[in-house]
Amino acid sequence: MNEEYTLVEFLYRPNNSKVKESIFNYKLFYDLKIASAKSGRILQVFVPEVDMDGTDVVFQLESYSRSIQLKTSKNAPAKSWKIHPHLILPKYDRIGSVLSATLFGEPATDTTGLGGGFILINPVFEENDVSKVNYFYTDIGLIYLFSKGIISKKRFRACQKHAKETLSNAYKNSRNDKMKIYMSNMIPLRSKESLLEITLLKSLTSIIVNNLDNETTLVEELKEELLPHSDQIQIIVN
Repeated sequence: MNEEYTLVEFLYRPNNSKVKESIFNYKLFYDLKIASAKSGRILQVFVPEVDMDGTDVVFQLESYSRSIQLKTSKNAPAKSWKIHPHLILPKYDRIGSVLSATLFGEPATDTTGLGGGFILINPVFEENDVSKVNYFYTDIGLIYLFSKGIISKKRFRACQKHAKETLSNAYKNSRNDKMKIYMSNMIPLRSKESLLEITLLKSLTSIIVNNLDNETTLVEELKEELLPHSDQIQIIVN
């Protein structure tokens, strides 16, 4: 006879972790596929057979692909997670090499990576059901903006401190080491459409690289391209 559990109790039993991940990962895939279809595009989802550099899924939208690590955390998310630096380090292409040189002083192969991102899936449970699912996101471009104090959330100093720590660890850790990535450097997205825009349609890396010498223009572009998708982000004008 099966024991009776609440939904939260069932999903967060230690031996049901794969079940929980499968449910909420496919909820994410569904939301992004609907958002892409509404924009007239086809999103393809590839799940690697082997965990390489923390990549849980590769999204491909037309000719653009993105490696993503996924985590699921209920109501009150954890403060940090460990990831492989190689996942989020800039790609070894023109834009990525410029960003790598800006971050670390050298566009070398050991300071470049997959140019991927990190999505936190945050289901909210009420009355033995999932009332909604929130999505949070970060990548090397956002972490750079937090480190420079160009964007922030409520706790400005913590956001900047954690971002600087992440960039420092990304530079000095080897490919096989892991480093912390912080909740303070993740932005909450308004909707599934916003998640699609920020992860696959908007290139924050390109915006940053194209405006390295003009912070005023960078701020204006961020206001236009980032603020509409997250209501908890502040753009700091120096």
